[in-house]
Amino acid sequence: MDNVQTHISNQSFFNNGELLLKSISIKPEIKLQEAIQKWLCNDYAFVDSVRKDGRNGFTADSVNKQLRVKMKDCIPGIHGESFIEHGSFMSHGKEGFDFCLYDEDYYIQKLRNAFVGKPGFYNGKELLKKMYNRVKTKDDLFYKKKDWETKIEIFNVEDGQNADKFTKNSFTIVGEIQFGNWAIINHDLFRIMKAEKEGEIDLYIYITAAGKLKDMLSTEIVSFDNATNFFRENIQLLHTPIWIIGLDVNI
Repeated sequence: MDNVQTHISNQSFFNNGELLLKSISIKPEIKLQEAIQKWLCNDYAFVDSVRKDGRNGFTADSVNKQLRVKMKDCIPGIHGESFIEHGSFMSHGKEGFDFCLYDEDYYIQKLRNAFVGKPGFYNGKELLKKMYNRVKTKDDLFYKKKDWETKIEIFNVEDGQNADKFTKNSFTIVGEIQFGNWAIINHDLFRIMKAEKEGEIDLYIYITAAGKLKDMLSTEIVSFDNATNFFRENIQLLHTPIWIIGLDVNI
């Protein structure tokens, strides 16, 4: 079909997410909120489908995929699917958050310290080498393998001691683009709970369907309203500031 325009129709915040959002810049001249709005208020050519009730709609897969593609053009430094292991972000070989923004140097240092710092692991150097292939992202937004190895080598710190060359100098943002079945939201909750302990998450962004877009997808998907209610009911389990976004279409 012809392009449709998307827009943010609803927003919910938890744990002072709205206050933190105002202070986050991904570059000196670019606020996170502005970059997200540029991404989600845009033109897309979603794939048509016919729902079980006979109404016209879109395939959730096409909505998800096209948002991921355009995300990279609108948000400088964004990483695709990433997960947290040994306190650091990696982006290869395992399901994770749909998008992330983080300080690469700082998290490389954390990974180095986890393996060969204090206390480290027995045979930590060999174990660390096995992690190299898991750091390179599919979209090459992170360091290439050889660059990552070089980063490890320049710390120039004896094994058994932690490197402290880099301090965390940017916010760590993780997010989900969720148009899947309603049951998936429980899995999303467990993932952010685990990440809170390991990855120093500063803001969690949860994007789902609202309004006409919700009606044009399956009736059993996560929607803005039920996502907001779900996080409200379980907010005592989380400490991370949360920004829930309801995405709609102009039709």
